[in-house]
Amino acid sequence: MAELRIKYETDQKRNENDYLVGTNKLQRNYLIILITVFAVVLFLISNRYRLKRKSNKILTETASQLRNRVKFIEFLSAASSKLINLSVEQIDREINNTLRFITIFAENKSSFVFTLSSESQKSSFKTFLV
Repeated sequence: MAELRIKYETDQKRNENDYLVGTNKLQRNYLIILITVFAVVLFLISNRYRLKRKSNKILTETASQLRNRVKFIEFLSAASSKLINLSVEQIDREINNTLRFITIFAENKSSFVFTLSSESQKSSFKTFLV
């Protein structure tokens, strides 16, 4: 009888030990799954943050380009409204003056550069400007 009791208690302890080992393995597996899920969520959050920063940078650059284009359009609008108020002769005169300035500058560009490179003529050029 005592031998059966010891065998029964030993089987009970073995079953309890097997249950605790199984529970321990199950808890370890849950912990591994939890850490894996946490790592994946952290990766997704960091990836989304990086994409959001990149998108914000692109949006900022695009907004800056749009502001510049709006300023340019405003400039063109102001210039066109001024041109509308000018007569044909005044427009022709402004175009001719601009072309004349470009021609004179192009013709005298080399002599102008030469004049600036010469020390003696630099001082006379400075007095001419003053």
